[in-house]
Amino acid sequence: MLASPGDVDEDRDAVVREMAELNSPLAGVDNAILVPIRWEIDAERRITAGRRTQSGINADLVAKCHVMVALFHTRFGTPSGAYLSHTEEEIDFALSVGLRVHLFFSLAAASLDTIDPDQLKKVQTYRQSMIDRDHGLVGDYTTKDDLRHQVARSLRADITAFARDVRDELAPTRELAVALDAAGKHLVLRNVGADALREVQ
Repeated sequence: MLASPGDVDEDRDAVVREMAELNSPLAGVDNAILVPIRWEIDAERRITAGRRTQSGINADLVAKCHVMVALFHTRFGTPSGAYLSHTEEEIDFALSVGLRVHLFFSLAAASLDTIDPDQLKKVQTYRQSMIDRDHGLVGDYTTKDDLRHQVARSLRADITAFARDVRDELAPTRELAVALDAAGKHLVLRNVGADALREVQ
């Protein structure tokens, strides 16, 4: 999931390009594919009585992702009704449901006539609050290449962690397969993954 206010569109595109470049080696080695999810492209256009728009995005998109990359520059974003910005709410929700969250702040120069001092102050305050919460390291970047490098390193670490989790989860299944094989039976795995269905023949 890509999360950000509206002033980092080019940086978001850089992240998407980096993910595309990572896909070839990841698919060949780790059997993994990175799919960028963006609310402006992937959110369903519908009206639901009694549900805030951001709550729908959280439930329909964020909750179904494994990783979030969030970017800030000089804008914090517009209030969501529950948080000071939609992006802040997405990040908080992602953390609450266990996504691996990578938070990056651009240090690139910005034209003075495009900076809203109140928005910039909110970004600075939020950055410090995330550091104070001590959930992990936040990243700073100065160029798009710098961002791509940091994102690539983070996503490779994510894939390694996910692969380890799957191996650990399937370890008891492998032990059962060995025992069944010794007994002349076979173990069939369907939909191998977190919810693997196991069938003995």
